[in-house]
Amino acid sequence: MNELNVMSLEAGPIAAGGGCVARADDGRVVFVRHCLPGEYVLAVITEETKSYLRADAVEIVEASPYRVDPPCPYAGPGLCGGCDWQHVQLAAQRGLKADLVAQQLRRLAGVELVVEVEEVEVSGGARESALPSTTLVMSASTSIVRTSFSR
Repeated sequence: MNELNVMSLEAGPIAAGGGCVARADDGRVVFVRHCLPGEYVLAVITEETKSYLRADAVEIVEASPYRVDPPCPYAGPGLCGGCDWQHVQLAAQRGLKADLVAQQLRRLAGVELVVEVEEVEVSGGARESALPSTTLVMSASTSIVRTSFSR
């Protein structure tokens, strides 16, 4: 690991895409994956632009009480990357997702709304054991635009 590409950061609020917002020493925004709001992390820079950075938290210096061990052995920095919030307790995932939706409604539409993500029942009346963190919206242009969801 090149020390020039490693930063010590305090993770701020959740951001679209499953990471958190932090600030680099030079003031640029850093979108950090694999961390939770309030955590102190060592992060490796994965992308750099003039206005922002992207990074992966590779060491958790001070963990959130909502952090759990990911159930998938492929979740984490440098691995699959398909399940952004496997390291987050389920109730906390719902809270973070609600915060993100409320934040986007406020920022994009000027709407103040309390959002709640409810626990759902799955087949056979069992409760959820994991929440998908990514929703893929696919659409095609025809004379009628149809939007569908993909699992």
